[in-house]
Amino acid sequence: MSEPVAHPGPRAARDRLVPYLPLLLLVVGVVAQTWWARHAIFPAYSWNRDEPVYLWQAATLRSGAFSTPDGGSPAFFHPWLSAAGDGTFYSQYTLGWPLVLLAGDLVGSTTAALAFGCTLAVVGTYALARTVSGDHRVAVFAALVLALSPVLVVQGGVHLGYVFTLGLGACFGALTLSGFRGRHPGRLAGAGIVLGYIFLTRPFDAALWGLAITVPLVIESRGELRRALVRLVPVAVAAVPLVLLALTYNRHMTGSWSKFPINAADRLDTYGFGQRRIMPRFQPVDYGIVIATKGTLKNAAYVVPFLFGGIAGAALAVVAAWRVRRDRTMWPLFGILVAFPLGYFFFWGTNVSALTSRMSAPIYFLPVYAPLSILIALFVTRAPVASRLARTALLIVLFAAGLPFAVNRIEVNQRISEAQRPWRDATTELEVRRDPALVFVADSGPYLMFLDPYSANTPDLDGHVLWAVDRGAKNLGLMARYPERVAYRMQASYRGDELGPTERPKTPEIAVIPLGSARADSFVVVAGITNTPGARRVMASFTIDGRDQRVDATPKPGDGDRSQLRWSMPRPERTTGTIVLGVGFGSTRDAARKPIVRQVVPYRVVDGQIEVLLPARAERLSDVGNGIFNWRPTFELPELMISIEPSGQAAAVGVS
Repeated sequence: MSEPVAHPGPRAARDRLVPYLPLLLLVVGVVAQTWWARHAIFPAYSWNRDEPVYLWQAATLRSGAFSTPDGGSPAFFHPWLSAAGDGTFYSQYTLGWPLVLLAGDLVGSTTAALAFGCTLAVVGTYALARTVSGDHRVAVFAALVLALSPVLVVQGGVHLGYVFTLGLGACFGALTLSGFRGRHPGRLAGAGIVLGYIFLTRPFDAALWGLAITVPLVIESRGELRRALVRLVPVAVAAVPLVLLALTYNRHMTGSWSKFPINAADRLDTYGFGQRRIMPRFQPVDYGIVIATKGTLKNAAYVVPFLFGGIAGAALAVVAAWRVRRDRTMWPLFGILVAFPLGYFFFWGTNVSALTSRMSAPIYFLPVYAPLSILIALFVTRAPVASRLARTALLIVLFAAGLPFAVNRIEVNQRISEAQRPWRDATTELEVRRDPALVFVADSGPYLMFLDPYSANTPDLDGHVLWAVDRGAKNLGLMARYPERVAYRMQASYRGDELGPTERPKTPEIAVIPLGSARADSFVVVAGITNTPGARRVMASFTIDGRDQRVDATPKPGDGDRSQLRWSMPRPERTTGTIVLGVGFGSTRDAARKPIVRQVVPYRVVDGQIEVLLPARAERLSDVGNGIFNWRPTFELPELMISIEPSGQAAAVGVS
């Protein structure tokens, strides 16, 4: 009679789980860190305008569609980083990360998706380290190093897919290596599924991860190359369904299997050298070897401070890499370290990301943080010190070495996000107003969400607030199409190009200005001018359709510092345009000829009548930095107050 099989009791099960408690606690800490980063560091999004685009795409998916209508007015409703289809808009991004954001939203908050991405990165790094080293302790230390790296704080709290893709890539590496070396077809199939999802998320990263992991394996097995390639077949086969899903999505959205949405948004936004551009209304960049080299080197330089321990951590990683350079099991780590900088050298986005890598890490190089964390862990766990206390002290020293930079970057990103609160608060105010609104975002260029990250429309353009870009006189036509909506102009106190990402961001005041219009056969403009102290001459200029007229508006003796000017608007020669009234002040007529304040009034001609958009936009000539003077919007302009009155009679310019 055979003896009964003994089953492990509860104590044995607990004993097996105890070694994994540090990893479990680390995951809990990472989730808490992500929640804190999302709400404390980025209360009003980051500077990166990809964030609202991803959220807009996730909201579109939640509505059951891949695209949104353009409302018959694509020039008003075009979202940032989106392609225009046949009466629709769709995101330039593939489905992988937006689906994760959607899943997070469905369970309660998109912050859950961010926490999942960070957890996946940490657990994936653990799995990859465990696979290449065969040492649980090394793997736990590697996961800890990544979790404590500044990059996971500043990237983990934003709605971008780079950390998530890092986690997928590390899991792919662990499954491929363990499946290949241990001859486990099931793990290789799992690796293929993960690789397919990377392709669905970031197609180019999928190619780089595939090369970084499989090429070292093929080199390692060069004596039996054919068998090695056959053993990798399950990876390719399992990846096929998700790759086909991505290509089918391409076919549905762009009309071509091989044309990705990012190329449909702008055909110049592609791989390789040459003329490159992010969106059609921007100036192209001639991307060549010199620019590529500068961008790559700058991104590579900023990998170091965002790593655990900074320069000290990077130095330990280099020492560890030298020590294991002949260990073939470690070669995939070197594959990752080489593949991503080299692969992105030929992508023009590397130059763009280099402009802000000092603030939020080199985003395209994020995958290298997994092997660097593993190399640091290898050094720490195998350091020639006698005690656990000494290793702990080494970790504390590394943490302290990188802490000042981490704190500084957290403060920088927090300042940038806090400076964007006015956009968020202005949106909240509009949402609670009774009447539905049509809001024109001034200085947003041709794209929504480019300036105001909260200016995303609902998928069916039926939200309580309907956002549109400010197009001057053309606004009048859109206002006529939506008579049931109250029209507003959302105006910041700075020019749009002054609100770009910088370590010392400007916090704008946001004014939500009700808009109206007036229509008549002709108008008389009445301008009240207040002279500035010390100026003996005042010159006023009137410009319409390129025609410029100047008059001396200096106050008459006995009138103090005030004068009034009446100007009859001539018949416009164009169907749309602007009336510009400017005033200059100076000691002489010539000194006062250049206006320093002005009022801008858009107009259009409809059914033979002139229609003007009111109120006028007030602007002041201001020093925007480096001695450069440009027109900046202002909410108060006491030097030049105007009113526009209908008039059926022509009148000459007069000063009183």
